[in-house]
Amino acid sequence: MPNTDRDGFLALLGRLGGADDADVLAAAREVSRRVSASGLDWEDLLRPPPAPKVEITGDDGDVIERLLASPAVSASTKDELRGFRDDLAKGALDPSDRKYIRDLARRIAG
Repeated sequence: MPNTDRDGFLALLGRLGGADDADVLAAAREVSRRVSASGLDWEDLLRPPPAPKVEITGDDGDVIERLLASPAVSASTKDELRGFRDDLAKGALDPSDRKYIRDLARRIAG
């Protein structure tokens, strides 16, 4: 949350699981007050940050490395990309795989 005391906010959230109902209610009300005062709503706070864009420019190796570094690419796809990187190093990257890599980068670049 912009312009807020993050540590204090986290401490309030930690109190929500407490045994003392009065303390839990007071913490919940303070959390609600701080969210309202920030000008944000819960959807704003809980929305994941956008994935960084993957540049499509460069050689195939560069594009593969940027895709491997992207949090928007799943673990199984990263395994596949590592195989493509190995194929590229051997000079055996199939043209259809090259197209797949470029198409994947375009989809992630949005």
